[in-house]
Amino acid sequence: MNVRTLKKMRMDQARAAMKAAGYNAILISNPENRQYLSGFRGHDSGLDTAGRLFITVKHAALFTDSRYTEQAVEEAKGFDICEKRLPLSALILERMDEWGIKGGANFKIGIESRHMTIEIYDELYHGSQNRFELVPFKELIEPLRVIKDQQEIALTQKATDITCETFAHLRTFLKTPGLTEQDVAAEIVATMLRLGAENVSFDPIVACGANGARPHAMPGPQKLKPGEPIVIDMGAKYQGYCADMTRTVFLDYAPDIWQDRYNQVLESQINAENHLRAGISGREADEYSRSVLAKYQLAEFFTHSLGHGTGLEIHEAPSLSTRAPEDQLLPAGAIVTIEPGIYLSGEGGIRIEDAAVLTSQSCVVLTNAPKSLESMIIKRK
Repeated sequence: MNVRTLKKMRMDQARAAMKAAGYNAILISNPENRQYLSGFRGHDSGLDTAGRLFITVKHAALFTDSRYTEQAVEEAKGFDICEKRLPLSALILERMDEWGIKGGANFKIGIESRHMTIEIYDELYHGSQNRFELVPFKELIEPLRVIKDQQEIALTQKATDITCETFAHLRTFLKTPGLTEQDVAAEIVATMLRLGAENVSFDPIVACGANGARPHAMPGPQKLKPGEPIVIDMGAKYQGYCADMTRTVFLDYAPDIWQDRYNQVLESQINAENHLRAGISGREADEYSRSVLAKYQLAEFFTHSLGHGTGLEIHEAPSLSTRAPEDQLLPAGAIVTIEPGIYLSGEGGIRIEDAAVLTSQSCVVLTNAPKSLESMIIKRK
């Protein structure tokens, strides 16, 4: 499917969702939704002023500024590119005039409540000239992004391949004497960029020893020590799509207790992968992993969900969780993580994570990095 056809299909779906929700237009502020619909990948930090999409039944505009004009023209073909630095309300009214839309009290514009500041909302409200009404919504485009097309799967596979190549490099780099968590985190970022990533999906997690008991630990100046589990969670971003992978390694050797724990988490992870497929609930998927850990009296130390969707954002729907509704079934084409872990305060943690595409019969694992216990022991002598 070519880019133009794909973009039209996504816009048709967005407009159908817009109509079903009772909106005459929508204003898209979420940068990932903006890219999904328009192809425009410009991204600014903080409040992200790179642009907003204004979409009606028949027309679509991208509001941006001169920093992004050339990129917008190239990437957002089919959109009216407006680079003027005017208040957002003025830009909307200008487009409505140009498109022959009179508006009024019943002209409803849906806005993304999670990506709209109070300041901007106030400006829109007071600048509307009674020609439109703002109606907040939480999610409208996000559900459309759950099922990935072949292009999205290919881009995620590329991001995952870069991540796996980075881990292959780390298995040698970790033999360097005197490394700290921060040293490893820096090497991850540099390696991913060198291998062709546009960025990292998230700041890498490198957590050794007791720090590994924190699922989202921040790398610090702690030096890596022999025999301690080292949790490494990382992901490359490629053309906007995020990879996510975790491995737990040991320098020189792994104590018997940690060998047992590692193999038990690995068994839990493999059991989930073997049973994971579209058509089951996220809760059922979580249970395939959690039940194995319960067998070894480790379930209480598995403190988060089994996994989550990935795509243009590192955390997307669907959720593989004990909190997932039983009647909300996982769809074919979703990309999800499978990442059981155990976290023992004062001792350390273990997490093993792959990403996979769901099919009607099974799941196709995208992550090809090794994960056997033997391959996780980095022998430096």
